[in-house]
Amino acid sequence: MALSVACSSPAEDSAAPPGAAVLPIQPGQLGGFDHLVAIGRVWLGSQPTAEGLVNVRDAGATLVINARPSEEMSFPEESVVRGLGMEYRSLPFTAKTLDARTIDNFLDVMREHEGRVLLHCSSGNRVAALWAVWEIREGGLSVDEAIARARKYLS
Repeated sequence: MALSVACSSPAEDSAAPPGAAVLPIQPGQLGGFDHLVAIGRVWLGSQPTAEGLVNVRDAGATLVINARPSEEMSFPEESVVRGLGMEYRSLPFTAKTLDARTIDNFLDVMREHEGRVLLHCSSGNRVAALWAVWEIREGGLSVDEAIARARKYLS
């Protein structure tokens, strides 16, 4: 997992208070995804179908963050998302291209957005890595704890 770039020197002002609550990982239970889990206000998942996007919107999502590069996309997701009245952010990366800037952009988007979020890639692997960084930086988890949780929501 590409956590070394994200976890080597967390910003002091972004550390969570000691004893911060760890949110449970729950099945997403929405159609239109091969894999989906819910953690607090965030769904982490695989590529949604158009039906999946309708389902997360109907369940309260107001933002979709897509971690897939454009060459991986099979339909105009941004148009569908915006047509459904949700915000759309593209933060494309692969295991080879994940860098501190992408991580910082993700953290900024999550800090600024207070509503429900769908964070997805193709299978869920890339977003599991991003979410692990969030749990380290914002949730106060150790790297080992965050990686163990990422593995849990990938299974």
